[in-house]
Amino acid sequence: MSELYLAGRTQYQISLLVHVTPQQVSQDLKRIREQWRATALLNVDEKVDLELAKADQVEHEAWVAWDYSIGQHTVVMDREGNDGSARVTRTEESAGDPRFLETILKCIDIRCRILGLYSPTSIKVNNGNQPTMELIEAARLRVERMKLLTDGSSSIANN
Repeated sequence: MSELYLAGRTQYQISLLVHVTPQQVSQDLKRIREQWRATALLNVDEKVDLELAKADQVEHEAWVAWDYSIGQHTVVMDREGNDGSARVTRTEESAGDPRFLETILKCIDIRCRILGLYSPTSIKVNNGNQPTMELIEAARLRVERMKLLTDGSSSIANN
């Protein structure tokens, strides 16, 4: 019956096709829609869990890569010159690749957004201790700082 309903058939057409009264079709479709709603809510919870698990996995791998990027690493390069090719080996010291930390911060941001941990911000305009213009300027500076942080996170996604 749900297939017929999703195909755009009217309740009357469905009743003729499945040999029941239109009232029975109406009751059945009501139950079907209730089941769909319940399933949709479960699917949202499952999707949230899935996305959180993905963020956790990416963050874990970024931490592993960050740890690996710290310390001494051997770099091997093949060079070709006039007298033939040569393999050059050198050791480099690294304090860590900051791209991995950016990825970690992005994962934390994603997790906070999924869980709704960012609270809305509000500006208290009538504060007897400061003139209104100072409050507006302070709020503008806070917004600019937040934009810089957000722009930094969005550049993570582009890397």
